[in-house]
Amino acid sequence: MTDWTTIPNDVIEAGKPGRAVDGRALRDNPVAIAEGAPGAPVVAAGWHPFDKVSVGDAATGKVWSYDEDGQTSDLITPAFEAGYEYMLYWDRISWNDDSAATADVQVRYSGDFFQGLFSIKLGQLGQVRWNIGYVKTVLPPGIQTSIHTFEGGTADGRGAYSDPIDFVVDQQTTLYTHVAYGRVTATAFRIVVPNRKALRSGAVYLYRRREFISG
Repeated sequence: MTDWTTIPNDVIEAGKPGRAVDGRALRDNPVAIAEGAPGAPVVAAGWHPFDKVSVGDAATGKVWSYDEDGQTSDLITPAFEAGYEYMLYWDRISWNDDSAATADVQVRYSGDFFQGLFSIKLGQLGQVRWNIGYVKTVLPPGIQTSIHTFEGGTADGRGAYSDPIDFVVDQQTTLYTHVAYGRVTATAFRIVVPNRKALRSGAVYLYRRREFISG
């Protein structure tokens, strides 16, 4: 992999003599960006954590985890930024009750109202059961259109939480949801657990990629 080199501004100021090392960096840095070299800026057109700036920084796109934040019953992502598509991914989530239940995956629209997209099955308290899945915008969320399409998928299964490879899938679902409304824009995703219950395991991540449809 080609190395990324940060070139200080003061070595390429007008009137400064050109150095071979800086010339090589100018030649190699575009390749390093394309290859995802450590330290290079993130390629915005590919899926990446919404808060990541450069390859190798500490940002993971995590918007919630049970280990770090404790239980939650109403999870809303940071607001979408214009010019990006977004994807929400949840990893081995379950809830704090001894009966089977579902959580609602929703989208927030401009005007601050929420629309349900689909429900996901949650594992029961005391059982090693989890749900893994995702939802993403198919059309860029910033487009003001009267129909929005969302793609999603879930896997309900069981296995040791400490070992995500040891995950037995009991049921898989692929989802395509079409929401017809007035001319609005999507601004966030949301996961809601009903009946005053809460998520009690797992983590949720938000990713994005640059799009050029909406300008």
